[in-house]
Amino acid sequence: KTFKGNFDGNNVTVKNLKITKALTNSAENNGIGFFGRTDDPATIENIIIENVDITGSLYVGAIVGYGYTGKHVKGCTVKGNIAIDAWWYAGVIGGNGYMSSVNNCHVIGNDGSYIKGNDGSYIGGIWGFRGEGNMSTTNCSVENLNISGVDRVGGITGQAHYGNSISQCTVKNTTIKATDAKATTVGLIAGACQGTES
Repeated sequence: KTFKGNFDGNNVTVKNLKITKALTNSAENNGIGFFGRTDDPATIENIIIENVDITGSLYVGAIVGYGYTGKHVKGCTVKGNIAIDAWWYAGVIGGNGYMSSVNNCHVIGNDGSYIKGNDGSYIGGIWGFRGEGNMSTTNCSVENLNISGVDRVGGITGQAHYGNSISQCTVKNTTIKATDAKATTVGLIAGACQGTES
């Protein structure tokens, strides 16, 4: 069900999160994560997840699958063995949506960790698709991760729509790959930008 509350994980570690759905686009396979979907005025803070094995279709992320709307996700870390397979719209922290602020979130993978868009796009180390409007991604980092998708693949976000700002973010020891040989929407920070970004 949609989460609209305030969650503070107090930096307690959740270990070995495993969610297995199909890659086929259907309601039960979409919105996959520790929180499947959020709406305003949701806030999610201070969660650490160690070791992630997730498969889903659309809107897939370890912390939030579909951050449809909400105030912020901050102080969250995903680390260890990371294996995320999706179709479209996937990120290690969040998959898709209009969560206003993503701040101080970190991904630290062990060797072999990955997030993959299987025949799909909008794949990011932090967030897959950041929607239009006043959306900020600040002080986030990705380390030791293989990121791949057909196109719109980025170290921080696969797509940053107009009005987005990305600042003080880093990507280290990470491979970023578009499986479409003709793709031009691949980037160290954002795979694709639309409109005016800063």
